[in-house]
Amino acid sequence: MFRTFFVAQTKAARYGWPSMYRRMCSANGVSSSTADRQIPASKARYIIGIGFGTVASFGSFVYFHQQRGSLTWNYALEGAIRTITSSQVRVRSFKDNIPRDELFEELKDIILFPQDAECKSWLVSVTGNHMVGKSQLLSQLLNGRKGVLHIHMSNETTPQEEVSSILGIENAGHVALALAEAERRLGHKPILLFDIHERVTDARILDAVSGFAKTFGYDKALAKVVVMASIAATADHITGDGRKIDFFVPEFTRSELDSVEAKRVFEMWYGKPVPDSDVDRIFDLVGGRIGHIKGILSSAKTKGLDEALASMEKVLVRALTRYGKIDESGGFGHDGQYRVAVWLAHQVAHCPFEQCLPEDSIPVQAEEVGKTLRDVRTHPIFFDPRIERYCARSPFVHRHLAAIPFQPHSLREWPPAQPRSLKRLSGA
Repeated sequence: MFRTFFVAQTKAARYGWPSMYRRMCSANGVSSSTADRQIPASKARYIIGIGFGTVASFGSFVYFHQQRGSLTWNYALEGAIRTITSSQVRVRSFKDNIPRDELFEELKDIILFPQDAECKSWLVSVTGNHMVGKSQLLSQLLNGRKGVLHIHMSNETTPQEEVSSILGIENAGHVALALAEAERRLGHKPILLFDIHERVTDARILDAVSGFAKTFGYDKALAKVVVMASIAATADHITGDGRKIDFFVPEFTRSELDSVEAKRVFEMWYGKPVPDSDVDRIFDLVGGRIGHIKGILSSAKTKGLDEALASMEKVLVRALTRYGKIDESGGFGHDGQYRVAVWLAHQVAHCPFEQCLPEDSIPVQAEEVGKTLRDVRTHPIFFDPRIERYCARSPFVHRHLAAIPFQPHSLREWPPAQPRSLKRLSGA
């Protein structure tokens, strides 16, 4: 603005005020004829100097703001790197942990493999039934290890948004830079641990987790991605382009609950030693789901074991009731044409509890059954991928599966006895 005013004033002096301009030139030894034709050299140098200074000042202004933006970005990037390198899973105590050494070593070889390992995957899916101890096993494995980002997923935000929120940077390219530098400082690849609880069912979110794992785990190889899913149906949705490793955490067996460590932990939860007969009663009701066992013993500490078991029995009966309505509400499959939920329950009930029902006995894929059970939020039956069979969640549930009544639209046998379409048999 100042430069514009100065140039305008100079031009006015040259063309609008000739007499004043000539007097100024005479005082400086310049003839009037020359003054009519040109601006004095001193004035020209002054004007040029002012123009050059203005340009230089503007350039400095732009440079300063560019540097300030760069410094701000570098500060944010450094903060993200420090967040990654300092993040870790901290467990204060493992007093209530029942060791599962074989599972621990197997999972350790999968997740914490050496950098030069021949067989490795950057995506590991850790799944299993609800309350079997997945979180406890992973916490024990990753306890104290730096570079572990624990990301809790929801139905509202994508994995990119969650990671960006934790690191304080929004651009995916900046996240990649932060992970690469974190690896250099740590000496090993960071671990992105996605915790997906049973209520996260939005297919778009699960697809985004799968895509995020592919990008940062495979394509760019910047991190090890571990997905911990509360139920198997969620893990099945995260394909990882077929390059993931599935690790199924089974329930505790009855023999595992007889170990010295298990008895010590039970005594800590219950407040006194738990007789084997009471352990049998608990196992009969909830099976080897250690989370439910802890809940029963903790509740029995104040209410008594009989009342605690009765409360859990009501929960299981409600779950069986919800399961019995699956055929009526649509059945299994994308369009609900497989209304064989009750039929499946009866088939599992007719097999020995430990033997379970082979997968090929039912016309529906295990993934479809798992998705339906997840959406209904009932799991009296689950698919065990280790033996590829459908099993009852506990002996109590196994005995009551056969009592589930057939619904009007339920298919009562498979394969169909009459040559009619499954759609007509299902009442669709």
